[in-house]
Amino acid sequence: MALTSNRRGASGNPPLDRGSWITIGIAVVLALAQAAFTFFAASQPYDGWFTDRGAFGRYEPIIFLEKVDPGPSPLEPGDRLLAVEGIPFDELEARAARLDPFRPPGWQAGKSVGYTVLRDGRVLDVEVRLEMQSLFATYRPAVLLSDPILLSFPLVFLIGLAVFWLRPRETAAQLLFLYAAGFFLDNLITWGVVQPGVVDLFHVANYWPRIVLGNLSWMYLVLPAMLHLFLVFPVRKKPIARFPRLLPALIYGQGILVSALFVALSIRGVDLPGTSLALVEVVPVLLLCTASLLHSLATVRAPLARLQVRWVVLGSMVGLLGPVVLWSLLGGLSSSETAAVGLLFLFLPLALPISLAVAILRYRLWDIEVIIRRTLVYSVLSGVLAAIYFGSVVGLQAGFVSLSRQGSELAIVLSTLAIAALFQPLRGRIQRWIDRAFYRRKYDAERTLALLAVQLRDEVDQEKLLRAVVDVVEKTVQPDGVSVWLTVVKPKAPVQAGGDTR
Repeated sequence: MALTSNRRGASGNPPLDRGSWITIGIAVVLALAQAAFTFFAASQPYDGWFTDRGAFGRYEPIIFLEKVDPGPSPLEPGDRLLAVEGIPFDELEARAARLDPFRPPGWQAGKSVGYTVLRDGRVLDVEVRLEMQSLFATYRPAVLLSDPILLSFPLVFLIGLAVFWLRPRETAAQLLFLYAAGFFLDNLITWGVVQPGVVDLFHVANYWPRIVLGNLSWMYLVLPAMLHLFLVFPVRKKPIARFPRLLPALIYGQGILVSALFVALSIRGVDLPGTSLALVEVVPVLLLCTASLLHSLATVRAPLARLQVRWVVLGSMVGLLGPVVLWSLLGGLSSSETAAVGLLFLFLPLALPISLAVAILRYRLWDIEVIIRRTLVYSVLSGVLAAIYFGSVVGLQAGFVSLSRQGSELAIVLSTLAIAALFQPLRGRIQRWIDRAFYRRKYDAERTLALLAVQLRDEVDQEKLLRAVVDVVEKTVQPDGVSVWLTVVKPKAPVQAGGDTR
C-alpha cells in the first residue's frame, strides 16, 4: 500500500519533511545566537534603568524610562543622557558603531560612573552606581501589570509553534512559525531578557549583536516570512508559482542585504536614520502584503479558500494596521504608557497569528464577511475624513491668515461641520465602491434583485414575468437548472345573502 502525505508519525502528527527541518534549523540557529548574546549581556554591569533607544537600533540620546530593580538612584524617568565621564553621547555611539567602543575605567559592579543628563531643561552631573543585571527582570508581576505588551511575545510564539506542530508539512504553517519565532526573539532580546542601556555602548559584543538579533531581525526574517506567507496562502500567487525558488530567494535576500548594508554603512560612519530603513524595507513589504490580500479577496472563488482569505484579511487589518495607527497616535511606545494602552498593544499583535492559525487549521471557519466589509468601509472612511478635516483646517487657517493676519477658531468649526455633512454621503459612496471592487457578485445580485422589483411592479404579462424571474435566479444563484411551477388558485364562490355562512 502506498503511503500518502497525510500519514501520521508515532506521536500522532504528520512526519517532518525537508521544509519542516529547514524551518526548525533556522529557529534553532536564531535561538542559540540570542542565548549566547543574552548570557554575555547579563554578565555586564549596568545602571539598572530601562531605556528608550530609538528606531532600528540607531540610537538617539538615551532616555531613561524606569528603574528595573528597586533601589535609590540619582536618575529620574525622562532624563536624557548627554555624556558619560565627560565623553559626549554622540561620540560614544559613533565609536560603538565603528567597533571601537570606549569603556569608562570605573565601569564595574559596585562602583559609580559620572553621567551628564538633561532634566527639565537643566544639565546635571550625577554619580550612578552600577549593579549586575538579572535575567528576565521585566517579567515580574508588577512590571507585567503596568506593561502587558511583554506577554504578547511568548503568546505569538506559542500560537506559531502550535500550528507548526499540527501542520509541520504545510508551507503556510512553516512560514507562520518563522514569523512567530522572529517576532518572539526580536522583542524578547529587545525588551524582556536583558535591558538595553548605556552598557551597550561599551563593548563590541553588545552594540551590534543587539541591533542585528533584535531590531534588524524584522528586516531579514519577520517581514520576509510574512510576505512569503501572504503569497502562498490560501492560494499560491502566480509569481511565486512560476518562480518557486527565485522569488523566495529575492524576498529573504533583499532583507539580509538591506540589514548588512545598514551595518556596513554605520561602521563606516554613515548615519542612517530608522526612517530610511522603513522606506526601503518596511513600507514596500507592507504594501505588497496589502496588494496580495486585496488580490486574493477580489479573485479567490473557492468557498473554503475565500473563508480563509477573509480570516487573514481581518487579522491583518487588526494586527498590522491597528498597532501602526495606535503607535502613530501615541507618538511611539514606551513603558511609561498606561496599562490600558499596554493591553491594546498586547491583543493587537495577537490578531494576525490567531486569524492565520484559524485559517491554516481550517477550524470553524464561520463567515465574517460583515465584519470585514464594515471594517474596510470605516477604515477608508476614517482616513478620507481625517485627510479632509486636516486639509480644510490648514486651508481655512491659511485663508484667515491671508485676510486678517491671524488664525481663527472658525476654521475648526467649519471643518467639523463639513465632516458631519459629508459623513453619510461618503459612507455610501465608499460602501458601493468596496462592494463593486471586492464583493462584485453580491453587488451584482443586489442590483439585479432591485431591477426585478421595479419590473415586477410594472409588468402584467405572465410570460415576461416568468422569463424575468428565471433570468434573475440564473444570475444570482447560478443553479444547474431552473424549473417554474405554477399553482392556479380558484377564487371562492360569493356567498349569497341569507345563505349559510358557516
